[in-house]
Amino acid sequence: MNNKSLIALDLDGTLLKDDKTISLKTKTYLKELEERGNLIVLCSGRALRSVSKYYLDIGLKVSPIIAYNGHYSTNFHDKKYEIVHKIDKNTAKSLYSNLIDGLIISAMSENMHTIYLDKDDPNLFAFYEKDDLKVIEGPLNKTIDDDVFTFVMKVYKDQDKRNRIIETVNNLHKDICVRFWEGDDYAEIYAKGITKATTIELVAKEYNIPFDNIYVFGDADNDIQMLEMYKNSFVMKNGNSNLMSIARYITKYTNEEDGVYYELKRIFG
Repeated sequence: MNNKSLIALDLDGTLLKDDKTISLKTKTYLKELEERGNLIVLCSGRALRSVSKYYLDIGLKVSPIIAYNGHYSTNFHDKKYEIVHKIDKNTAKSLYSNLIDGLIISAMSENMHTIYLDKDDPNLFAFYEKDDLKVIEGPLNKTIDDDVFTFVMKVYKDQDKRNRIIETVNNLHKDICVRFWEGDDYAEIYAKGITKATTIELVAKEYNIPFDNIYVFGDADNDIQMLEMYKNSFVMKNGNSNLMSIARYITKYTNEEDGVYYELKRIFG
């Protein structure tokens, strides 16, 4: 039996401090854990290019990455390894057409090579950096020309409008779900059944990691499924209150206090 572990770490609000950095002692310890044979899987709603910079910053060498909340996983050191789940381009265009007139303020979508947006949004692109990707501006129902990994909408605070978004998405596409970002004016569309949790499971099978050796850390609503699914689940002390009863454990310290580091140190020594 493989006695190595898979440690899946959300980024924002979990591994990252509020200034979007990782402390030196945390980076050093994560690298050490990987050198012992464990997988350190950065697992985020961010795009691959955004997750990659933290992977390189830590100095990881062999572990895979999970991006777009489970829609994509790759390993820079194993060209044969890739997990891909996309949203059909016609589905994305249909959703935009049915939501933009009164239910959402704006939207952006992207795949590995192109960003589609109808309005520039500095707040959103603090999360989804543009980097060197091709950017196409205009109504998404006219510009999207390929399948995408993510579809993010700026939404109104009005709860009735949000309920109508959910109803519209459910009625239009049974294989698509919508998730609202806690505390933010954004929501995202994702493929039904595709979450961080399901992709972590695929990664574990690929690398022959036993279910009991999977450790997950998160803080927000896009972490719910993985906190529910795995018995070694940790919600950050600073995490959303609705997750405190879902995760098996609550970290002793917040993301600002290196909460991930102290829990891993306690477990792995």
